Amino acid sequence: MTKEKEVQLTNRLRGLKKGTRSLDKYLREFKGICDALAAVRKLVSDLDKVFQLAQGLGTKYMDFWVAMLSKPPYPSYNQFVVALQGHEQMIMTENEENKESINHEQPILPNEKEEEIEEEDFSLEVMASL
Repeated sequence: MTKEKEVQLTNRLRGLKKGTRSLDKYLREFKGICDALAAVRKLVSDLDKVFQLAQGLGTKYMDFWVAMLSKPPYPSYNQFVVALQGHEQMIMTENEENKESINHEQPILPNEKEEEIEEEDFSLEVMASL
């Protein structure tokens, strides 16, 4: 039974993808699988954890993990996770700043009713001056 569990957990770890879930949820699930493997005496090396975790991140994080893992020395699992969380925070901050700048850059359009009233007032003034 232990060998079956080990194979099942190893396959789950290899197939795990972040997808649309939050980074925190992805990290918790990844750690849970690694802990379960350790419980059946199948330890995952630090380097394997780093590369497995990176592989499941997806294209949104490709620049990050290529920069981190393109050549030795490779970060420890903990170093990689801390850097990844910092990168995620930077992305979130950029997204917030972009949303704010978009909202500030939208032109303020006059209310159509105000335009109509101004046109009527102007027409009345012109007629009164005649």
